[in-house]
Amino acid sequence: MRRYYERLKKMYRLFSSCLLIFLATLAFIEVWVRRYNAMIVFPYYFKGFLMMAVMYAFLIAFFSWLFDGSQIGYMKRRNVLISQTLSVLCTNILFYLLTVLLATFFVPIWGFLFLTIGDIAVLLLLTELLNHIFDKVFPPIRILLVYGNYPETEIRRMTSNWNGKYQIADSIGIAAGRSKVIKKIRKYDAVAICDVPVSDRNIIAEYCSEHKIPTYFSPRISDILFKNAEGLRFFDGSGNRGLSVEQRFSLIGYLKKIYRGGRGRLYELVNAALDAQDKMFLITANPETLMMGLDIPEFDAVLLDESTTIVPDGIGIIKALQIVGYGKNKRIPGVEFTDLMLKLADIKGKSVYFYGASQEAVEALVRKTRQKYKHAVIAGYQDGYERDADEVMEEIASLSPDIVLVALGVPAQELLIAKHYNKFTKGIFMGVGGSFDVLSGCKKRAPEIFLKLNLEWLYRICREPKRLKRFWNSNVRFLWEVTKIQKIK
Repeated sequence: MRRYYERLKKMYRLFSSCLLIFLATLAFIEVWVRRYNAMIVFPYYFKGFLMMAVMYAFLIAFFSWLFDGSQIGYMKRRNVLISQTLSVLCTNILFYLLTVLLATFFVPIWGFLFLTIGDIAVLLLLTELLNHIFDKVFPPIRILLVYGNYPETEIRRMTSNWNGKYQIADSIGIAAGRSKVIKKIRKYDAVAICDVPVSDRNIIAEYCSEHKIPTYFSPRISDILFKNAEGLRFFDGSGNRGLSVEQRFSLIGYLKKIYRGGRGRLYELVNAALDAQDKMFLITANPETLMMGLDIPEFDAVLLDESTTIVPDGIGIIKALQIVGYGKNKRIPGVEFTDLMLKLADIKGKSVYFYGASQEAVEALVRKTRQKYKHAVIAGYQDGYERDADEVMEEIASLSPDIVLVALGVPAQELLIAKHYNKFTKGIFMGVGGSFDVLSGCKKRAPEIFLKLNLEWLYRICREPKRLKRFWNSNVRFLWEVTKIQKIK
């Protein structure tokens, strides 16, 4: 029933977006035909008008999606209007420049100026009407509030301006235990997470993602990383406007720490550590990982700690190393190195503990490991949902396995390992993200051609178009910030 209800909401949002795009495109065609078509070198006729209309509608739709202008009924009216205004401005500016190119001279700007003003006025009225209809047709979403140390009453006070779109039906503190929280989640339409430790928050968000439960949380940039989760502003904030001096120094520190010895050499180091019964803490990193470190102080400390080794997983990391003068390096994909460590455990008869992912994925991985690597010892395994993370790590410490693989997502897995690292006297520790899903066969990796061309990121975007915004906010921004750094000596 809930999924059907949410589907109706999405259909209404789609209809609203299409209506806004249609009216904006109609206005553009009117202005174009009357004022600008005759100015270009080769005037258009029916097919030309149709082509321009399709291009304009596409750009409006793209910018609307990019700026979240289609979130009618979800975002505040003011934010939707601002997003729609930005979409119109960007589209009209681009089409004015296109018109200049087609006409080969600077055409009068007044037509596009009046078009923009008219579009904004219509958007203001229509957005208000569509939001009003949404509020009447769809009642508030019943939300379970999951909170940490921050007073519950204060959180409720600060969320009192949700204007009837959301209703906090019940609440539970994370102190009650992760398993109790997850059981209670199933009774409500959505979950709001506020002031909850990162490790617990990631697990809850991952559970909600797998069960298609909408998830809302406090507005930190790093929180956007949760798959299928939506950002909800609990409090006012100015947002991120570039790196601070401290963040820039941290970024330089990350780049200096990235391992550049290649897969073979890293394999030898892990092999030697196993033989000597030493400890190693490997962090497989892509640009998104490092950008999270800049936003989360606890994770920043882990990345810069002397005990950690940052392994270059993403191609963006390799490009960044080139930019700062570290020459050519090669990726060490986390999923491939995880499989390599399992192979090493098989050769040496070492013990492995698997922690994280869904119960289905971790159990499938254990079965495949036993079939493929018969001499590797399975010290134990545990999915990432049912038990308290600290309790699981205490159990792992008592077993003292040679290799500990944690698949709780970045940065929860790294923060958890760092928290309990000193309790272990030996072991290779590695946060492996979604590797369990791939190695178990629950999810497929990109085809070989994408891997060889270092285009795995493109394959993921094609499979999940929502990743495009995530890619822009992490990878593109990361490389842009790296270009501002002088060559590292």
